[in-house]
Amino acid sequence: VVFALFVAWCALAAVLGRVFGAAILTVSSSVRAVDLMLCDVWPIGTHIFWHTLNAIMLPFMIEVYRRHRLAHPVA
Repeated sequence: VVFALFVAWCALAAVLGRVFGAAILTVSSSVRAVDLMLCDVWPIGTHIFWHTLNAIMLPFMIEVYRRHRLAHPVA
């Protein structure tokens, strides 16, 4: 949180992207955590949703980082 606040003054889009990525990861982890509990009720489980959310989150975070580096190049 402190790091996000520090970066916020120069890169609001990157901060919002990180927050959104963290939200996706939180939902993904929650889905994974309930997977075994739901297997008896829902035979296919939630495992596929865990992988799908991770597959969305990773390229999203790479794109957030790429856009931030393009907007703020290192000298």
